[in-house]
Amino acid sequence: MKKKAIIIEVLVMALLGAGLAVCGNIESGNNETKCDEEQAPAEQSAVQAEPEEVIIDCNYTFEEALEGSNAPQNLRDNLSLYEVRYISTDGKIHQGQILSNKEIEQDVKEMFEIMLRENFVIEKAIPIVKYGWDDNKSMEDNNTYCFCYRDMSYSFHANGMAIDINPYFNPQRWKGEWRKARKDKPAGAVYDTTRNGTFKEGSLIVNEWKARGFHWGHYMERKADDHHFQKAALGAKPSYNFKSESAAADNDINTATDYDTVKPSKPVKKANTAEKAQKKPTYNYKGLTDEEIVEKERLREAKERILERTRRHRKSADSILGKAWSRK
Repeated sequence: MKKKAIIIEVLVMALLGAGLAVCGNIESGNNETKCDEEQAPAEQSAVQAEPEEVIIDCNYTFEEALEGSNAPQNLRDNLSLYEVRYISTDGKIHQGQILSNKEIEQDVKEMFEIMLRENFVIEKAIPIVKYGWDDNKSMEDNNTYCFCYRDMSYSFHANGMAIDINPYFNPQRWKGEWRKARKDKPAGAVYDTTRNGTFKEGSLIVNEWKARGFHWGHYMERKADDHHFQKAALGAKPSYNFKSESAAADNDINTATDYDTVKPSKPVKKANTAEKAQKKPTYNYKGLTDEEIVEKERLREAKERILERTRRHRKSADSILGKAWSRK
């Protein structure tokens, strides 16, 4: 009997051990399944984090980007070719190239990063060599570019210190009497500030360009060249005038331009300065006593004498400086 009891006890213990092993395997399997479930979202997230495919719009070498240009060697030495990325009109990220003066390279790179971050659309950025150095063809294709060698006396593109961005979205529009002699371009372009990729006053992108010392073509005296931003090179002496960004408030003038020098068929009528000088301003002395009127007249005449003296001294100083400069 004792032997039977011992045998039964051994069998029971064996059965219990086998049961525990099976349970352990089951629990281990559950844990593996659970880990797999926990790892799946992470793997899925890693797939989603892969960078979006970039569409290459151009891939020129420096020599290819300058092919056909008659720019002198000293100017070529100041140019730089670099890649930029942007969101194009298809909603995808594209990569193009900018050929510009080295002085504005960092500014342009930073601005493309900002425009990409702000989802500001740029259709394409391709060196103008693709268009046979034809600015009109580049504008019609809504192309963004910097350097295009031409007459350096009026164009900041000639030394790579200007950039045209989305010309078809931001067309060149002539002002006042100049509209009779010149046509807006590119042909058929419409300025619509509700469209992404269009510049407008007070916008973040425009203000960022200004903050880097660029002048916006919107304020040019003869035309609104909204696609154009330029920056005077160190030591440069600009030739023509256009209204500054604050001109609407203080009538300030900034001498930096990029417009053709062709005169309109009918010149803009200028005020006769001699007639202006002869006209005396009128003053309202209503409600003042005779003594107060005399005092105001005395102060006004004293002010006019000071202004006249200042004008004479300035004219004399200009004459002296002019003679000194001519002798150099």
